[in-house]
Amino acid sequence: MLAALSHHATRATEKLRKENRECGYLATFMSTSRYRSSEHYANQRGIALPYPTADTREICKQAVTLARALWRDGYKYNKAGIVLSDFRVPGACQSDFFSRIEDDKRDQELMRTLDKINSIAGKNTVRFGRQIHKNTDWQMRRENLSPAYTTRWSDIPIVRT
Repeated sequence: MLAALSHHATRATEKLRKENRECGYLATFMSTSRYRSSEHYANQRGIALPYPTADTREICKQAVTLARALWRDGYKYNKAGIVLSDFRVPGACQSDFFSRIEDDKRDQELMRTLDKINSIAGKNTVRFGRQIHKNTDWQMRRENLSPAYTTRWSDIPIVRT
């Protein structure tokens, strides 16, 4: 479960950085299937981040902390995810006297480097340890994926006479 949440957090922060945004609020949710005969459980928690960020390490750390608070033993979870909100332009938030401005610049450079490596060498070339898990059954099944006729050229049927 933590590997799945870390994966979602990584993808979300990559998108934040691509759009040149930071987020100030993070929510984590998880649930069991409501269609199974066993008891249904669903819950979510959110946290206002100490400062707006697009740092994967910080978002993953907070998401894992929230997930541990939501976890209940004995349930078979089938859905988990994160929600980011309170988007801001980097540097738009006024810092305080104890701000880590120098560290922020190094963190931003590290995230830019990570994104650059992953864009050149392929998605998920460099990952955080929390994302790595032998069992990838939690990923979406795509065997029965519907064709995307309106958004993908390769899915448009070819008519031959």
